[in-house]
Amino acid sequence: MATLSIDDLVQAVATYVNKSATDNGYVEACTRQAVTFIGEKFDSSLRGEEDETLADFIAAALERMSPATYTREVEELGADLFYRRQAENGILGVNAMDGTIARISADPWASSERRLARWLGLGFA
Repeated sequence: MATLSIDDLVQAVATYVNKSATDNGYVEACTRQAVTFIGEKFDSSLRGEEDETLADFIAAALERMSPATYTREVEELGADLFYRRQAENGILGVNAMDGTIARISADPWASSERRLARWLGLGFA
């Protein structure tokens, strides 16, 4: 089974959002939040953002999904969290000659849950 580290995922998110080393602290914080959120969906007995817990979260997710799929989900959620700081009133300014703007997700967690649904199975009430 392939393994991923938090450092691998931070680098993947940094590349995905095309940010320089000056933003690494914020990219890492967003990546840790994304890994924690996804991990809690796969193993609700774990809590926290310590490195050991994050490794357990990653392992729990990789038991159900491929490393490529998991990395992509962390990239998507991490990028949503990263861009929220630049999105005043939910609108992200884009450097386009035609003045096009983009609206970011109002709830990045909800869109992530929809994407993860196929791996999570049914819940119990």
